[in-house]
Amino acid sequence: MDQSVNEAKELIMTTMLRKLILTCLAVLAVPIAVALAHPMGNFSISHYTRIRVERDVVRLRFRLDIAEIPTFQEMSSLDANEDKAISADERQAYLLRKVAELTRGQSLLVNGQPTVMSVIASDLQIRPGAGDLPTLLITIDYRTPLGQESDRYQVEYADNNFPERAGWREIVAVGSDTYPLIDSNVPGHDRSGELTTYPTDATFAPPQDSRARLIFGLQNADFGRRIEETVETVNPTSNIQHPTSGDRFTQLITTKKLSGGVWLFSLLVAFVLGAIHALSPGHGKTVVAAYLVGSRGTARHAFLLGAVVTLTHTAGVFALGLVALFASRYILPDQLYPWLGFASGLTIVAIGARQFMKR
Repeated sequence: MDQSVNEAKELIMTTMLRKLILTCLAVLAVPIAVALAHPMGNFSISHYTRIRVERDVVRLRFRLDIAEIPTFQEMSSLDANEDKAISADERQAYLLRKVAELTRGQSLLVNGQPTVMSVIASDLQIRPGAGDLPTLLITIDYRTPLGQESDRYQVEYADNNFPERAGWREIVAVGSDTYPLIDSNVPGHDRSGELTTYPTDATFAPPQDSRARLIFGLQNADFGRRIEETVETVNPTSNIQHPTSGDRFTQLITTKKLSGGVWLFSLLVAFVLGAIHALSPGHGKTVVAAYLVGSRGTARHAFLLGAVVTLTHTAGVFALGLVALFASRYILPDQLYPWLGFASGLTIVAIGARQFMKR
C-alpha cells in the first residue's frame, strides 16, 4: 500500500517538474528556432481562414496552429487514458470536441443573414515543434449555402476563438469564375502556406485579422473594381514540418520517471540558463552600471550588483514557470509578460526616486 502511494506521489511530482522544466525551456529557448516554428512564440495559438464563394455555396477553411506550451496543456485532454500514446479513438474524440468548440467561436453572415456552417471535413495533426515537443494543427472545412440567388453577395466573417492568446491571425478571401471578389478588407493571397511555412523576415509584421467583410458579384455583372487572388492551396493531410531542434534536454522532459538527482540537476540547469540569458542585452544592466559609476562603486560592488541582476532575472523565469504550472487555467503566461515589465519599470522608478530623495 505504502509503495503504491509513494509511486503515485513520485508520478505527480515528476509530472509537475516536467511542466516546470518545459516552461523554463520555452522562456529561455533560442529566438531563431522559435521564429522559424512560431513567429509569435511558444505560447501562441495561430489562426487561418480562407473564404471562397462559388456558384451556390460559401466554402471556408479554418486552421488552428497550437504551439508547444498550449499543446502541452491540451495533452491531458487528448490523451484521455494517460498512457502516453494517442490512439485513433482518442484523436477522433478530441477532434470532434474541438470542431464543435471552434465552430461555435465563428460566425458567417451572407447579406446580413446568419448562416449555418456545415462541417464537411476535419483533420488533426500532431507535429514536432521546437525541441521536438509536440504541436497541434487542426483543419476544418465548412460549406454554407448562399440561399436566395443574387447578383451580389456581402459576406461577413468573424473568428472569436482564443482572443486573449497571442498568435498569427490570417484571413484570405478568394473569388471564383462565377463570383469574382469585388471588394475586401483582407488580402487575396496567402502569406503562411496555411500556417505551415511562416515568413522568416523579422521585419514582417504578423497579420492580426479576426474579421472580414467581402463583396462578391456575378462574372457578367459590372460592379467596377475586381480583385486578383493568388492562393497556394495546401492539402490538410500534408505533413509539412517546421524546422525544429532536438537535444538531450528534450529527452529529459519526456522521461517517464525522474530521480531525485535528475530533479536537482534539472533545476541547476534551469538556473544556469537563466544566468546566461541575463548576460544578453537589457535586463537592467545599463541602469545598474550607471548606479555603480555614480556611487563610485568598487569591483566588489560590481560583483554584488551583477549577482543581484542574475538572481532576480532567474527568479522571474522560475516565477513564470510556477504560474504556468499552478495557475495556467486562470492566468495565461503570455498575459503575464506586460505585468512583469510594468512591475520591473515601477521598481526602477522607485529605486531612482529613493536615490534622488537621499541626495
